[in-house]
Amino acid sequence: QLEVMMREVDQVASNFSGLNLEFDYKPREVRDRDAENARVAEDLRDQRELRQRTLQVGAAQQQLELHKERQEHMELLKGRLLRLKREDELEYRKVWDSMDTEHLLAASAALGRVHADSSFVQQSTPFESANDLLAEAEEAQPIMLESMRKAIAAFPGSHFVAGPLKRKERIVEKAEKEYGGNYARVVDVVRASVVFQNAADLARLIGSLSDDEATEVKVVRVKDRFSIPVSGGYRDMLLNVRVGDLQHVGELQLHIESIKAIKPKAHRLYDLLRSYGWEGESLS
Repeated sequence: QLEVMMREVDQVASNFSGLNLEFDYKPREVRDRDAENARVAEDLRDQRELRQRTLQVGAAQQQLELHKERQEHMELLKGRLLRLKREDELEYRKVWDSMDTEHLLAASAALGRVHADSSFVQQSTPFESANDLLAEAEEAQPIMLESMRKAIAAFPGSHFVAGPLKRKERIVEKAEKEYGGNYARVVDVVRASVVFQNAADLARLIGSLSDDEATEVKVVRVKDRFSIPVSGGYRDMLLNVRVGDLQHVGELQLHIESIKAIKPKAHRLYDLLRSYGWEGESLS
């Protein structure tokens, strides 16, 4: 019967072929069943999408909870580290206040004023690589260290420590990160330090370095961290120097023994704070 009906419909449709009409051969029951199946399929899709969205929201919420928990742990860690940093600052301050530092601060400030316009310092020779810089530093090192040693020998209560040449890896890292690949800006490949037992003797040395005629060691830049201590409370002075007729620039560090004795413990804490980017922060 359905086939007969479809032939009849086709015969009728042929009379309307120019009208672009479409005829549905399906009985109403079939159409109703197809419509119901389509609604069921759509409901199933909606349910699947809802379950998927619920799972995504649940996973995101779990991540947020974990992140919140981690943030809370990080804040607790940060608070503990900053309290330890504060303890180090107080210890440094206690040692500093126990000394007579009036002459040291005056001498440091005077030397700083002489070289106030020397914030930019570099080697006189341009270098293409760390190897070139190291080659010149290796040649200059024995002469520079001997001149530094002689300049310090005249002052009692001091201990001169000749440092090794800066390692190639550190030279490359510093030049690339801080100076845009300009190796001539690295001026601490040759280095030494002097540790004084008291501030008064150190003040006399600094005073002599203000006079270019008093020693072969010529200061070209001053970082006065006695007057303005670094974050954490540590105090010292970093000098970039030349010696005699040599144009190579090296570094001479000046320390006070009782303050330097605290540094190993505090420096480990500083490294940890720096790894999280908290080295410049303090307890409010």
